[in-house]
Amino acid sequence: MTENMNRAAGPERTELAMRNDSHDFARLTNLADGIFAVAMTFLAFTIQVPPPGPGPDGKLAARLGAMLPQFGTLALTFFIAARLWMLHYKMHRVVTRGNDVLLVLNMVLLFGVVLIPFSAEVLSTYPLSPLSVSIYAANALVMLAMDVAIWRYARARPHFLAEGTPPDHPARMMRYSLQIAGVFGGSIVAAMFTPRAALYIWAMIPPIIISQARGLSRADTMRGVDLPTS
Repeated sequence: MTENMNRAAGPERTELAMRNDSHDFARLTNLADGIFAVAMTFLAFTIQVPPPGPGPDGKLAARLGAMLPQFGTLALTFFIAARLWMLHYKMHRVVTRGNDVLLVLNMVLLFGVVLIPFSAEVLSTYPLSPLSVSIYAANALVMLAMDVAIWRYARARPHFLAEGTPPDHPARMMRYSLQIAGVFGGSIVAAMFTPRAALYIWAMIPPIIISQARGLSRADTMRGVDLPTS
């Protein structure tokens, strides 16, 4: 009888041990929020106001026109960074615990976030350089790849996921990240031939993100369930 009780309690002890060996990700979420906030704020410093030209108005209109690549890079980068923050926020509503492997994967993702202002400034300074386009796209690809890796790793370890998580939710979120990653990967190839084409390819990103948001909301509504809130 004692042997049967021990055998029945075995799975419970195993699950408890796995949870005890994992980390609560609340502090990681706070760290990520701070890094995203600083990186997105520093994007403003990629805008460099030129010195005034000759004439009473300093040729302000012409100078602002020359700054259009900087404004465009700022707007695109802020939009992408905001989307990455939303993906990370939604991730850690579901992936509430993890081990050292997940911590390392998150740190690599956050390192990519730290590099966002640098890659954005390189792109705004050299908007038609194949190398600047590749640096910018590679920065985004690193972050998206880590997002996919985190979901893939956590999906194989259900005790890291919050209770009530829909079974197909990790796969759906990985698919969303891979769709955006495909755009950036394609832009690197296009930049080898003409950097301007890569910039046009990036114009696909906002519609893709909007479509993803609508699809996620529609799927959750059809299920009649909400994701875990904590």
